[in-house]
Amino acid sequence: MKLGIIVVALWSLTVQAFELKRLPEPKLNEALAPFVDGTYGETEALLVYTDGALRYEQYRLGFDENKKHLGWSVAKSITTTILGIAVKDGTVKLEDPVTKWVKEGENTAWDQVTLGHLATMTSGIYSMEGYESSPLNSTVVAMLYRFPFFKDMGGYRITQRRAMAPPGDRFYYSSGDTALLSKALTQAMGGSMRAVFKDRIATPLGITRFTFEEDGSGTLVGSSYFYTTAVDYLKLGLLYLNDGKWDGQQLLPDDWSKRASTPSSAFRTLRLDNVPSELAYGLGFWLNQPVPTAQIGKYYSSVPADAYWMKGHQHQHVLIIPSKKTVIVRLGRDGLLGGKFSMDDLYKSLSRAMNWGAAP
Repeated sequence: MKLGIIVVALWSLTVQAFELKRLPEPKLNEALAPFVDGTYGETEALLVYTDGALRYEQYRLGFDENKKHLGWSVAKSITTTILGIAVKDGTVKLEDPVTKWVKEGENTAWDQVTLGHLATMTSGIYSMEGYESSPLNSTVVAMLYRFPFFKDMGGYRITQRRAMAPPGDRFYYSSGDTALLSKALTQAMGGSMRAVFKDRIATPLGITRFTFEEDGSGTLVGSSYFYTTAVDYLKLGLLYLNDGKWDGQQLLPDDWSKRASTPSSAFRTLRLDNVPSELAYGLGFWLNQPVPTAQIGKYYSSVPADAYWMKGHQHQHVLIIPSKKTVIVRLGRDGLLGGKFSMDDLYKSLSRAMNWGAAP
């Protein structure tokens, strides 16, 4: 069926539900209250998992544990998770040129761009990511909302061929790169990308309620439009906290969490004509790790340096902190109803309540 201009596929899974241990920590109720009462943005859900259990779980704005949330660009991390499955199976390699799978880009600058470049947003091919600031010039607005481009989003991206830098050399945030990665994976998997997510990720994790929208060609959008419950976003974070393992089974390559949380090649050096970003980016995840060679410090000064996260518009966060064995899920709608969420302030309140001390 169709919703607006994007083809949507809904499906249900019948699986054994994941038994999440819930051990509420009473002292967090007061400590974290400002982050769910509207003081810090319009929060839909806030979950804190630490030391092997869900210690805090609150919902508002009509949400509960069964209602799905739109994660916006959190979908990018889901797409690179599917990429991890394909790499583990030997279906693709990160070093594969995108044109091995998307032939429309052959004999262009895309021949030098690999799947790894797309996953780390270092293709070097021009794109313009503006939304509200410059919608008329934005390639991502055109890709998502303009006819005929939304009929084949990855196909639209590969028509953009102006190289701004050699692949792997610069970081340019690009939803189009993830849409193209989704198209390449669909081709490599023989159209089974949806089935791979369902059978190899959702079912083992017990994710039973989710939606991943498609473009007009039947390809998962990849860059956005993924919906699931707050607890299910938590499960995806736990998969990475556990280094890709779930119930003793290695679902992702052994080094996938490390790859996700390691700055890409674009952050190795600072170039005077290009400050890469305010924060580092790995394989589909944003990183709190400082990168002195690129003059990047910790983005969240109070949060441990080993933290990395899935991130979406309006402050959607699935934050993984290996050193604290912690996953924080915050979902909301900031920017529409006023107020701004602050992960720094949330972590300070959490750390004080848990007596964690200063973050390294």
